[in-house]
Amino acid sequence: MRRYYTNLMEKHPYSDWNGFPSDLADRCVKCAQCLPYCPTWRLDHDEAESPRGRIALMLSLAAGAEPDSSITAHLDQCLGCRHCEAVCPADVPYGALADAAQAALGPARVSPPLLVRLLRHALAMPTLFHHLIVPLIRIWTYLPLLRHPALPKASPAAPGPGTYSATKPARGEVWLFTGCIARATDGATLHGALSSLRRAGYTVRIPDEPSCCGALHLHAGDVGVANAMSNRNAKAFTGDAPIVSCASGCAATLMEDSRFGHRITDISTLLAATETPQQVSNAVVVHTPCTQAGPMKLLPGARALGGRGKCCGAAGDYVLRHPDIANKLRDQLLDEAGEISTICTSNLGCAMHLRAGIHARGWRTDVCHPVLEWARHESS
Repeated sequence: MRRYYTNLMEKHPYSDWNGFPSDLADRCVKCAQCLPYCPTWRLDHDEAESPRGRIALMLSLAAGAEPDSSITAHLDQCLGCRHCEAVCPADVPYGALADAAQAALGPARVSPPLLVRLLRHALAMPTLFHHLIVPLIRIWTYLPLLRHPALPKASPAAPGPGTYSATKPARGEVWLFTGCIARATDGATLHGALSSLRRAGYTVRIPDEPSCCGALHLHAGDVGVANAMSNRNAKAFTGDAPIVSCASGCAATLMEDSRFGHRITDISTLLAATETPQQVSNAVVVHTPCTQAGPMKLLPGARALGGRGKCCGAAGDYVLRHPDIANKLRDQLLDEAGEISTICTSNLGCAMHLRAGIHARGWRTDVCHPVLEWARHESS
């Protein structure tokens, strides 16, 4: 799907529906194979909440229909999981169509809550976010009386820019993508990733400038901001060394950039290919985020939480825009799993959302990134 996504990125932003790729949308033959894999359709079997239903709405808007609130609401309630793409026999690039539709809607897009608008505005200025918002979030995580249960426990500041030499025989050089939210709230995972890569024989480079993948803005139709972030990343990650991401949501967006997307790799995939593959305890259940099972095409393994189409509901800022739907989807997963020892997930948004649900149930289940579980397993 990368070629479709890249072409759409180059055509953005749309001022209206004249540039919408209707030819790609017309590939949908309404066969319904996607329906069982669509989280929102499964909730109440509403055709307008399915991939083929949303594509029909996009085509009607492209043909001149008025974008009233009922239509835009159905488009906005898509989680963007892209499970439909994995099972589509017609190779319909649904994710790219959804991004194009949001961009084409312009002012008619559903207005998000104030918190989401503030978050997007802060992320649009990575330097400000890094020097002002990140310290504030880290202070928040150190105050037990104020800490929201979705946030991880207080962790160290993220590793700073620079070059970190391998601690084992050299295997090569990689870049580490530290992101924005992870840099603010999950420095422990980034340090764990840095340590694991160095032990695997990689020299690790972290760019001087703070980075953001631009996913929230791209999926919200703010393509100008997303493209600016993409350009910034293209300048930061020079050379041809692999770019390692700990966050599946970031990796899924970055890998579809035509300039450096072929260099993006998930840390679990990279470390699994080393001579000393990482291991986890048999008590651990692995959560495969939609971005891994969908765009990244990494299938759930043994002892997986849920399965294809079983979205937890986090979906970037979706949990803030549609909390009722997000919570229903999360609770379905947790009801199915029951109280367990540890859940490993490579998506920080999923981790926060699952952690909040676990806290509400009074469970003692730990939620962490696989690299932290690897470190625990090695030290035990």
